[in-house]
Amino acid sequence: MAASRGGYWRVDGMNDIGWKIDHGVFSIGQVSGDVLTFDLEGRIIFASISGRSYRRTIMNRFIEIITANGIRTTRELDYGEAQEIADVIYSRLGTLISAVALSGTDGPGLEWMGKRDWKWLVSDAGRLTEIYGGGIPVIPPDQYFALYVRYTRGCPWNKCSFCRLYTGINYAVSSVSSVLSQVDELRAALGRGIDSRRTVFLGDANAINTRTSEVVKVITALRETLGLPVYAFSDAFTTPLSKSESDYSQMHSAGLHRVYIGVESGSRKVLEILNKPMDLDTALAEMRQMKAAGISLGVIIMSGAGGRALAEDHIRDTSHFVANLPLGRGDMVYISPMVEYRESPYYDIVTKEKLGILSAAEKMAQAQELKDRILGLWKERNTLPPNFPVAPYLLAESIY
Repeated sequence: MAASRGGYWRVDGMNDIGWKIDHGVFSIGQVSGDVLTFDLEGRIIFASISGRSYRRTIMNRFIEIITANGIRTTRELDYGEAQEIADVIYSRLGTLISAVALSGTDGPGLEWMGKRDWKWLVSDAGRLTEIYGGGIPVIPPDQYFALYVRYTRGCPWNKCSFCRLYTGINYAVSSVSSVLSQVDELRAALGRGIDSRRTVFLGDANAINTRTSEVVKVITALRETLGLPVYAFSDAFTTPLSKSESDYSQMHSAGLHRVYIGVESGSRKVLEILNKPMDLDTALAEMRQMKAAGISLGVIIMSGAGGRALAEDHIRDTSHFVANLPLGRGDMVYISPMVEYRESPYYDIVTKEKLGILSAAEKMAQAQELKDRILGLWKERNTLPPNFPVAPYLLAESIY
């Protein structure tokens, strides 16, 4: 891990400039102006330029983040737009670093970074795509700085009516040796950029629902090799059939820190439409076992699921289910707006049954109502106030 260091100067003809290297991330910017962030190989992480904010994924997709009237929206840039903004960012970086050097002070010593370009970013992302054997479907919002390690490929269920994340991906499980070879390739490809990775995310979907002895070997090897906590997805209907509290304890002891579970809804009617064969009592018992084993929970629910017709059922039953979970410090609740893909079975059901698709504003309002009811019920049922966040999970932003 690179040592933390930085500096701050007043440069003639420019706003004051500051820079910092911390946790493998290099940031440079002006007190009242642009701010640019990179890993230590020069990969763009984030940029705020001329009042606009951009995030680059490690697979070279650029997201524009727009906040207006307190509402956050995102837009993925097309290829040409992404190339243009990357060129602007590197040009601006070169100007800032040169200004620091010309001031006669000790700069970050990263002048070469300003010579990175779009062609290099494309080549770098292509190398990572080859290592992973394709793109990464999705990550939780708090795992942006994770090192994604592909242990399973695809989703073992892959029948949820609303989901298209794993379409066309045949489910497969890698060997421990293959996972370690992948890690070696990733470390070589990322170079000093590995220092910006703060966790390991074990993908793809439901990676912990493999043979316990094997997944424990994988988690142990990752912890020993990388020294980072491990995170993963799970479901709440196939995993409970093969896992017990003892299995979860073994995984936690090996280094598994948090598991993210797509509950989506606490309404049996809505779950049927979503084609999630989840017994809610079994799901509740599973998550209690995980907590008893020391594993933190990331509970994912949806706003807009079931449409307008089932809105009250969805809000009421989902709020009660989440409020019954043994959540605390280290746990998270995410609310993700439903995306009704027109080619999905879910869209066909909602339109055929005339359930009514909520607008973006209605989904946002429902998300707020879900949050309020969950926190309200939690206060009623517990002597202590809730100490876990309830936050949005925007699928458009959760790309690696």
